Amino acid sequence: MKKTFTHVIMALLVLTIVSCKDDLPAGEGIPQIYVTGATTALPTAVEEYSVGDAGSATWTVSDAAVASVSGSGSTANVTFLSPGDVRVTATIGSESGYVDVRVSAIGVGVTVTTSSYGVIREDSTGTATFTFDAPLAKAPTFTLDSATLANGRIDSVGTIEGGDDKYTLFFRGGAGDGANTGYLKGIEVAANFGGETADSVAVSVFNVDNTLALIADVESPTSNFVNWGSDASVKVTFSEAMRPKMSDAADTAVWIHWDYTLNFAAKDSAVHDSIVMVSEDMLSWTMNFTIPDSIDDGGVISFDKIVGEFLDLAGNETVNDIVSPGDLTIDRDGPTTTADQVIETANARTDGSDAWLRFGAFATDGGIGVTGIESNFYYYIREYGSDTTATGDPVLGPTKLADFSSEPMTSYSGAVDMDLLMSTDSASYDIFWIAVDALGNAGTVDSTGFHYDKDGNFAIGHN
Repeated sequence: MKKTFTHVIMALLVLTIVSCKDDLPAGEGIPQIYVTGATTALPTAVEEYSVGDAGSATWTVSDAAVASVSGSGSTANVTFLSPGDVRVTATIGSESGYVDVRVSAIGVGVTVTTSSYGVIREDSTGTATFTFDAPLAKAPTFTLDSATLANGRIDSVGTIEGGDDKYTLFFRGGAGDGANTGYLKGIEVAANFGGETADSVAVSVFNVDNTLALIADVESPTSNFVNWGSDASVKVTFSEAMRPKMSDAADTAVWIHWDYTLNFAAKDSAVHDSIVMVSEDMLSWTMNFTIPDSIDDGGVISFDKIVGEFLDLAGNETVNDIVSPGDLTIDRDGPTTTADQVIETANARTDGSDAWLRFGAFATDGGIGVTGIESNFYYYIREYGSDTTATGDPVLGPTKLADFSSEPMTSYSGAVDMDLLMSTDSASYDIFWIAVDALGNAGTVDSTGFHYDKDGNFAIGHN
């Protein structure tokens, strides 16, 4: 009885599966192969479909007008030809699977690109290119909008030319300044891409610019003295975006020329440097020049000329010219420092063993100078004879900037004064000074001595 009952159950299951397949709509069945791939597409798109590891399949499409298929392995490429619904089927032996794909029509979208940076001026010309999202059934027409026609910023428009999805149109600039628009009319997408239509699509075309550009600002070296390794830069800022004139194939930039003499092993060598002006935003153009380290002190880097010319994007020249950066003189020598006054100040004595003293120093510099610009002074003070050599001889004192540990004293006059409280108990002192110019060149060291005798009397020099 158990065995008979089992056979009855199996028979019922088979009948159930068969009846389910028989009840499906005509042409439908249960896919035995799993097919992967896109379920939506556009005309001209190529998509890949796959059965994975199921094996080598035969691939077909349900509508050859909508899509075509190539491939006989586990993958196939389907090229979609026109809008519609299509089924991509893979068959391996008696088993099959499929993906249903909806191919949509392409609209009448258009992208506009223009020559000449999209800007023209009176009597100059440019070409606009209209690239549509799909090929057209015929060439569209073009007309300027009423405002552009009225103000005359566009002098004339050519005849639209091209085919497929790309058309071009010639424009000539007129008087005035401003942006301009027009309309592409009678747009009809090719039938196999959906046949979408549009009576009119607005597009922006060329801006017209007839205004001369201005040099708004020029930044040159703040001093005509420079040091080795420093950067001399020129920055020119315009009132609008600019470009090199490029009147011929070699004229692709604007150059600043410098002349100077290098000294190598006592042999002079004349140099002519050409430094190109560059820009990131087309508004500000810069030139950077690093000062060579083989120019003698006092040597001159002379500005020669500017080669090339700037024009705005429409081709207009500038109202004013770039100002010469001027000549640059090498200054690598520091100032001559002089230890100046050492005096007791008024009301100097605070008690029996201390007094306020005022110390001073000044400097001169044949190069960049130390008057009217920032220079720094450093000092070092010690008891006379407190620093001695191994043989007991007095140490002369600091001889270079690294020997000074005081904080810098800034001066714009080339001179400094300071007050210190000093012991008057029969002591001798030295004070040393050094000055550093605005380029960082340290000068000579100078010093002076002073002392108090056993009675507390002040005098210049040592006991």
